[in-house]
Amino acid sequence: MRLDKVFSKHSLFALHVAFLIILAPTFTPAQGKAPDVLYKEILPSVVILTVEKADGSRVVGSAFLALDNKVAVTSYSLVDQATSVVATFSSGEVFDVSGIIDKDEKRDLALIRIKVFGGTLLDLESTDPPIGSRAYLIGSPEGSDFTITDGLISNTKIENGVKSYKFTCPAASGNIGGAIVNDRGKVIGIVSSIGTGLHSAAPSVFALGLDTTLPTHPWPTQASREPQYGAPARVAQPPAAAPVPEDFDPTGLLCNFTLQRTSKPTTTTDNCGSTQSSGGSTGSRRIAQLRSQM
Repeated sequence: MRLDKVFSKHSLFALHVAFLIILAPTFTPAQGKAPDVLYKEILPSVVILTVEKADGSRVVGSAFLALDNKVAVTSYSLVDQATSVVATFSSGEVFDVSGIIDKDEKRDLALIRIKVFGGTLLDLESTDPPIGSRAYLIGSPEGSDFTITDGLISNTKIENGVKSYKFTCPAASGNIGGAIVNDRGKVIGIVSSIGTGLHSAAPSVFALGLDTTLPTHPWPTQASREPQYGAPARVAQPPAAAPVPEDFDPTGLLCNFTLQRTSKPTTTTDNCGSTQSSGGSTGSRRIAQLRSQM
């Protein structure tokens, strides 16, 4: 066999392998989005809730649009005992919140109805995030509205039969009800409590279990709640009426008669059948007289 033929075959084989390597798909782990990209994508769906409570207090928390038009997900403890709630978007627009659609008190979740049409809905993740994965939070910590912070999902815990995630994103009370998202922008949890260093969030899969088709329960007014927080007001009752005799005849209630000036005592008979004596009375008058049976 000639050497030029051997080299030619080897060269063709090498070129073929190199060509396959170039064209073959490269399988690399999916890269997450940069924080600034996530912030721009998520921000239009995040709202700050200002909640007026029945005891007269005012609290601030967070929520986010998801699941359906005009629906937002938040923490139930944030809107419990509310008499009025308004939602503020990052654009500065403010909309009323009509009330609660559905809730899961045990897992501290609620769906609320916002009087706004349209808006970008965030996607909810249905699986647990890996421990140690990156997480981001946009909310209103200590009055710093629409602030993004990042951290890790540090643990998954079950307490009293309720599952929750522990996360390290810096957070404060204004983040309650806010969304924790992964590096792909999907919601993985809803902030339920603030701790020291570690905070808790309800898994987003439980929000997927709430029913958006239920009727909205409006916030009760302050007046309707007042009896629940004190003794009911006493209403004055009118005095009881005197009993009426069974044989009472109302036609004999009003009796008319006329007395004429005379020089002698006179006796007149009224239209009730009774008599009246008078000695020289002047004028005309009407009297009401009950019959003898009263």
